[in-house]
Amino acid sequence: MFDVNEFLARCPEVGEMRNGTEFVIALVTQGLAQLERGSKPVDEERLEEALADSVSEGVDRTIREMRDIIAPVASAVLTKASSAKGKVGEQMFETWVKDIKTWDCEKVALTGHSGDFIHTHYDTGVRVLSDAKNYAKKVPKSEQEKLWSDMQTMGIQLGLLVSMSSGIASKRDGVDVEVRSVAGRNHVMVFLSNATVNKEWVFVCLEVLRLHQSCPSDSFDLDAYLLPLREILDLAKSTEADAEKMEKDIAKRLADHRKSVQTHQQHIQRIIQNCLESHGAKRPPPAETA
Repeated sequence: MFDVNEFLARCPEVGEMRNGTEFVIALVTQGLAQLERGSKPVDEERLEEALADSVSEGVDRTIREMRDIIAPVASAVLTKASSAKGKVGEQMFETWVKDIKTWDCEKVALTGHSGDFIHTHYDTGVRVLSDAKNYAKKVPKSEQEKLWSDMQTMGIQLGLLVSMSSGIASKRDGVDVEVRSVAGRNHVMVFLSNATVNKEWVFVCLEVLRLHQSCPSDSFDLDAYLLPLREILDLAKSTEADAEKMEKDIAKRLADHRKSVQTHQQHIQRIIQNCLESHGAKRPPPAETA
């Protein structure tokens, strides 16, 4: 009986073949040669096992190679998509803060270890370093620590971390605050989660930081400061929604009115045209002159 292992030992180049078809051809060719010499043919069961092992090994090798090829491509695509999403959030946040007239806004996102924006209060000169995140999940602790580090690098004691469409790890929903003592000086960070539906709170957060710096940290009560503002902001948001609804309704009415006026104009023009044509048809022909 043909011994596959013995055959592979004598012909190692066959064992290294990566194509299962080539392996079968080699075995069959060897079997035919043995038949010509009067030897027994290749054992079919043993051949099937060897072929299965060879194909399985080849498939595993191919899968590993494909994973090695795909992994960096997939990583690059995900990174690019994540970066694009982050840019959208950053641009949206920039639009909001530029509407705040009492604070200057300088974009520093392209500078390393600097957050996204530096906000400077026009009257007091208070500076806040902000960073806007647009994650599908909660903003992790690592991003919070990065902003703490950037604040020290930039020499700014106040920070604002904004999550555009999610929560922030270990922080309560809405607005939260944390105070750290660094080199004997208090550093304060305010956290705003789900800012897309709470954009009115960006200004409040900046003011919280400004007021926090002007009074001892142990006497600043965040909830006491925010409580009366919640009703005001909720009312403002409701009023804004009503105003937007009214604006859309007025725009629709104007469009309908323009369409109606245009229809009436066309109708009047047709009446005038019909009158002129009718009058022209009844008018007697001009008299002939000699």
